[in-house]
Amino acid sequence: MNALKEIDWSLFLVALSLLVLGILMVFSSSAFRAYSSYNNEFYFFHKQLIWGLIGIVACLSAAVISFDTLKSLIPVFYFAVLVSLVLVLIPFIGREAGGARRWIDFGFISFQPSELGKLAVIMITALYLSKSRLQQKNIVRDMGAVFFLVFILAFFVVLAPDVGTSLQLILLGFIMLFLVGFPYHYLFMLGAMIVPVFAVSILVSGYRRARILAYINPWGDPYSKGYHILQSMRALGRGGFFGRGLGESFLKRGLLPEPYTDSIVAILGEELGFMGVALLLALIVYLIWRGYMISLQSSDPFDRLLGLGLVALIGTQSALNLAVISGTVPTTGVTMPFISYGGSSLLINMTAVGLLMNISRRTNS
Repeated sequence: MNALKEIDWSLFLVALSLLVLGILMVFSSSAFRAYSSYNNEFYFFHKQLIWGLIGIVACLSAAVISFDTLKSLIPVFYFAVLVSLVLVLIPFIGREAGGARRWIDFGFISFQPSELGKLAVIMITALYLSKSRLQQKNIVRDMGAVFFLVFILAFFVVLAPDVGTSLQLILLGFIMLFLVGFPYHYLFMLGAMIVPVFAVSILVSGYRRARILAYINPWGDPYSKGYHILQSMRALGRGGFFGRGLGESFLKRGLLPEPYTDSIVAILGEELGFMGVALLLALIVYLIWRGYMISLQSSDPFDRLLGLGLVALIGTQSALNLAVISGTVPTTGVTMPFISYGGSSLLINMTAVGLLMNISRRTNS
């Protein structure tokens, strides 16, 4: 009971508020598609609700787990994620949708290994870098080790294919190196080697190249390449200041692609307006700020690196999703943490909050 008192429960309350808002918006944005496809408007809502309950259990479990136990499990977790990324590529094991094989389906439940990869990258790099102490004579060795740990996961994610998530994994790896104080010129050299690889992967892929062209001039082809971006902007514009009312979105009825996953914030803006988006941003910003402060207050290198990495995970994904919705960056397929439909993402984000709560408990004690 004393340990529970030392936890920063404001993190849990904010995460729970985001979870409730997300489940509400998943129902509102998916009901039309669920009824037309499955004759059950609650189809996606029920699944997200179940994952939400699992996420709460995972959050509270992560808040009280011994970090000695956690450290011993990290290599096992990393290896399990790597194996699952390989298995998802095998027919009859991985489930294909939208031209990509990203899910392992057990019938009653399915999960996306690439989402687990984000947490695995943060955990394994935090564990390694907190022990290496980044000595000058071992700089190249440490950079090579981190690059290998991140690249091997990103490589199998690309094969899915899922370039957006693989870019997130690489970005998280760079952030972890930056947080530990890695020399900038080494990071620049590493980036100079990686960027051309992803540039070529975009140029040789027709649909990825089309996304870049749509981003540059969505009005040049408003009914095809630029359709997604323009419909997202249209939804946000229709919402005005107070929105059209919960459940009153027009664009979710087959006009806006992915209304309950990638584009759910656009539907939120249409139904709840500027005030709804502002509430979402306020909750996300508070969660990031509080997690950042908790991480900085810790004197343990592993705790600090892990906490800052988890904050970066939530922060970068939120920023990327908002940037796509507003047309600031090309479409990447990145979802909004806690809000978009997807059990794997929700589970990982709730676990991240639980680990931040655990760091606050360890610091306070």
